[in-house]
Order: sequence, then structure tokens, then C-alpha cells
Amino acid sequence: MWIKTLKIQQFRNIEAATVEVPAGGAYAVVGPNGAGKTSLLEALSMLTPGRGLHRAKLEEITRHNQPSWGVFARIRSGGEDHTLGMQFDRKKRQIKLDGQPLTSAAPLAALGSVVWFTPEMDRLFFDGPAPRRRFFDRLVFGLLPDHAEHLTRYTHHIQNRARLLKDSGDADWIAIEEKQAARWGVQVLAARQTYLAALSPLLADVSLSLHGSAEKGESLPDEATFTTALLDNRSRDKRFNSTHYGPHRTEVTGALTDTDAAISLTEASMGQHKRALMHIIIAHCRLIKDRTGQAPCLLLDEATAHLDQTNRARLFNQIQSLGSQLWLTGTEENMFEGLEKVSFLRTEKGHFTWA
Repeated sequence: MWIKTLKIQQFRNIEAATVEVPAGGAYAVVGPNGAGKTSLLEALSMLTPGRGLHRAKLEEITRHNQPSWGVFARIRSGGEDHTLGMQFDRKKRQIKLDGQPLTSAAPLAALGSVVWFTPEMDRLFFDGPAPRRRFFDRLVFGLLPDHAEHLTRYTHHIQNRARLLKDSGDADWIAIEEKQAARWGVQVLAARQTYLAALSPLLADVSLSLHGSAEKGESLPDEATFTTALLDNRSRDKRFNSTHYGPHRTEVTGALTDTDAAISLTEASMGQHKRALMHIIIAHCRLIKDRTGQAPCLLLDEATAHLDQTNRARLFNQIQSLGSQLWLTGTEENMFEGLEKVSFLRTEKGHFTWA
């Protein structure tokens, strides 16, 4: 996906903005904190399925409690131009592709993927497992778009089962929910393993692994095994008010391997942690380009923080080799020394001008 024009209305701290994107491919959005840099990247992230880089509720994005917001773009994908619009108005989201309304955002995945790094990810492997699962699943979506629907269906049924157990619901209804959770759960597990097998050869300096109650053994469970595990855990799950088996319990672990001894990402320095995350994101972008022929659009919010000059130069060299459209943010232009053919987009109080 290649953004050619972006229009934003009543989005975060941006009242109205139109950005005509010049030729090039690397764009640094520069300005003081609170000027609208991250808001622009978040607007770009809304052009794909999902909730964007901040996972915000749609009603939380509107500027100063306005009733609506909109993001509109002219993009290039697969050698063709398209128009894309997303608007939120009075608790309802509307999506249009080439002027035609869509009932969901799922078809947008065919236009290409958008990948991002945000400052919140600086602690991804230091904090709890849920953000790591979301991060990993987002990567899986880029290669296997159906994974999003399968994960949603699994989550729906496993949560229904949990409610029925808590309320001492009918055993037959619990069995129905368990069967459906197993149906979708095995597909979630398989997609994650398929993606990891494809990504791992591209991870020169990082290793990733998946561990959990459903990943034990030499092979993944089939539907019958999954259903039996849920049945066997009913009493325990009811007692602890927690579902102990399934892909919602998967732990994503990682290690930095470009040192004399592998360093677990839970014990890495901030700089090492960021370097590892960027390795993962860059490898993902290469994988998507290899499989689809299109490099993802890459959004990097304050990505150079915690990196010394050597690692910053290395990062710039790697991301520019991808052939992706790059959007980066920073407070000063000198933060992007070494980034070739970069265009600077200055922002002040939600207004944008090319330098």
C-alpha cells in the first residue's frame, strides 16, 4: 500500500488537514510534542482492518468531543489507484472503497498491510503476555488475513463458555460453546505456527517461540483433543474463574541472538529490546513482500529513541532496503541523519506543511 493523498477531519488534535504526499518514500513528521505527529500516524493506521495503532475505541478518537471524525486517502495498491474512506459518525463506522460502502473492514486487507512501532511497545517483552499476543497476532493477520476472523470467533465462544461456567449454566450449552471454541481455536493455533515457521528463517538476530497449554507436545491439538481438554478443565476453570486451556493463554517469548550468548528479551536493555523489535518488524515486512509482492506501509513513532548512532544508522539502512513507504516521527530533523531521500513534514498544532 502506498499513500498518495491523506485527508483528516476532527481526528484527535487535528481539526482538518490535507497531505499531498510527494515522490520519494521516506517521510519524517517533525514537530514538538502534542503537535499532531502521532495523530497523523494513527490516522494512517486506520486504513486497515482493526482498531489502529492505539487500539482506541472509535468514539475516543474524535477531536474535542466532536460527534464525528473521518480519514480519507488516495492510495496505490497492486498497480492500481483506489480511494478509501473511513468515517465515524454518532457511534457508527462507515467505510467506503472506491465510493462503494463496505459492511466491514475485512476487504481492506487485500489492498496491503500497514505495520507500526509505537513507544508503548518499548516494554512489550517486559510486561504481561497479552500485549505480546496482540502484537504477534497482528503480524499473523498481515500474512493470513482470515486469522482475524478466526481469532474473533474463538474469543466469542471461549468467553461465552466462561460466562456459562460462572453462572452454572446448562451443561449442554457449555458443550456447544466448547465445540465451537475448539473449531476456531485449532485454526488460531495453526495460523500462528504457520506464520512463525515462515518468519523464523528471516530472523537473523532474534528468535521467537510460542508456549502454552495448547502448544505442549510434538503436534498441535485437533478439534477432538481441544474439546476434551476444555471438558476436563471445567471444574478447575469454574473454581478459579479463568480458562486455563487455549490460544488465549499462549506466551510469546523472544531472545536476542546477535551477541556472544543469547539474551532473553525480558532481560535485555531498552536499546537491545528496541533493536530486537525492529528486527522482528523488518523481517515481517520482508516476508509480506516476498509472499504478496507488496511491501507494507511502515509507521515508526519515535523509533530512534534508545538507539545509539550506530544502531540508528543500521536501522535506517535496513528499513530503506525494504522498499516500503516509510513514515517516521521525531521532534527534530537531526534525528533522521543518515536516512536517505527523506522528506520532512512539519507539524504545529495539528497543521502540516512540507519543509
